[in-house]
Amino acid sequence: MGRYGFQPEAIWNMDETSTVTVQTPNRIIAAKGKKQVGAMTSAERGTLVTLAMAVNALGNHIPPHFIFHRKKYFNHFVRDGPKGCMGTANGSGWMQEGDFVAFLHHFKKHSNAFKESPQLLLLDNHSSHLSLQGIEFCRENGIVLLSFPPHCSHKLQPLDRSVYGQLKRYINSTMDFWLKMHPGRTITIYDLPSIVATALPAAATPANIMSGFRCTGIWPLDPHIFQDVDFSPAFVTDHPAPTITGEPATPVDPGAGPRIEGTRGRRRTTAILTDPPFKRALEEEKKKKSPKAKRSLAKRMGKKKNYTNKNHKKKSENAAGLPHGHGSGDNVEYMVCGEVL
Repeated sequence: MGRYGFQPEAIWNMDETSTVTVQTPNRIIAAKGKKQVGAMTSAERGTLVTLAMAVNALGNHIPPHFIFHRKKYFNHFVRDGPKGCMGTANGSGWMQEGDFVAFLHHFKKHSNAFKESPQLLLLDNHSSHLSLQGIEFCRENGIVLLSFPPHCSHKLQPLDRSVYGQLKRYINSTMDFWLKMHPGRTITIYDLPSIVATALPAAATPANIMSGFRCTGIWPLDPHIFQDVDFSPAFVTDHPAPTITGEPATPVDPGAGPRIEGTRGRRRTTAILTDPPFKRALEEEKKKKSPKAKRSLAKRMGKKKNYTNKNHKKKSENAAGLPHGHGSGDNVEYMVCGEVL
């Protein structure tokens, strides 16, 4: 705050959440003793559509950004969505580096960010947010990226604290009503933007958004918002004190072997992503990864080339009228004339 002097209208929080085409039915009120009480939902797992939003400390929000699980994106995907919304598509349906860069262009358009009036964008340490192209775009357009400490978004992220929970409840209620109004039909990914357009105004109210910034201590700024109890370990990680007995214990069943821990990625910390030191460190990290990726690609291409050569050799033998496994110098007995060639 002391470095840039951000005011509440320039403090933004960005986060993603998942929406699926199969909702969780709401609770049903029924008469006591009723034997069969049911709710309507689709009998499938559903398809994912990621929703990304940004809200500021004054209670405003920009139109959402939808990420579809499709190879190609078409404008009719968000035809009935909230006014001003946009969308992209990829093979997973989750936020990726290219989608994050598209979101930054969308954010700049609606927040009026430029170098003379910088905007602070708070976000988590997801790998898609650590994009060199995105960081360069933010540096050129006055967007200051500040990441949260790891594993703290459930306490520090305003969207998680006060908006997304209510948004999903309203989306489930809207889906229940949609299924009743369209009997025999199932909800598709093309219906989700219209459902979000109905549920979003009820969840992303100025009061809800401002309460999220208030309870996290971001605005009004309160460094002492969290007490000592908030930093205590969870009960599920507490272990009882070990007891020592004089008699040797013989286990009935043999114990399992030691657990093999997999490789873990680099642990991130809170940082200003648009600062030059972080940008240089990210560039060096990308350079170290690129030779490994090239070697892996060359190895895969070499295997594919050998497999293609073997198939080509077999096809050539078949085209010459020779059985499999015989070269041109072998004697082959033909069943028609009985001659040996």
